[in-house]
Amino acid sequence: MPALDLSTLSIAELRVLAGDLARAIATKLGPQTRKETTMTRLNKTDVIATIAALRGIAQSDVRMILDDVLNLITKAADVGDTVTLKAFGVFAPRTRKARIARNPATGAEVAVAEKTVLTFKPAKAVTAAGV
Repeated sequence: MPALDLSTLSIAELRVLAGDLARAIATKLGPQTRKETTMTRLNKTDVIATIAALRGIAQSDVRMILDDVLNLITKAADVGDTVTLKAFGVFAPRTRKARIARNPATGAEVAVAEKTVLTFKPAKAVTAAGV
């Protein structure tokens, strides 16, 4: 199955897709708040199925688009760029310094190398919604 070229989509179309993703998450999670102890898990298949139902398009098309968006975020992080999705949040790479950790089983010190991790900071609209 060929990958969808995100560069062919307009900004408006990308915003619609981002909105669909946010609605899919909200639909799956429902009115739960952070204080509730029971949480619903949302996986990639659930997101794809919900967006496909909302838009009336094939799940395979939604899967391609979602894969492309996730690949775009990953590739941007690999080169040190941040990805900002307005009203959703910011994905940014962060370098963790090398450190000395301790093996909990033996108590021995272990050197942990420096590494780059992907961080996510939710937008104010997301945190205000109680997510």
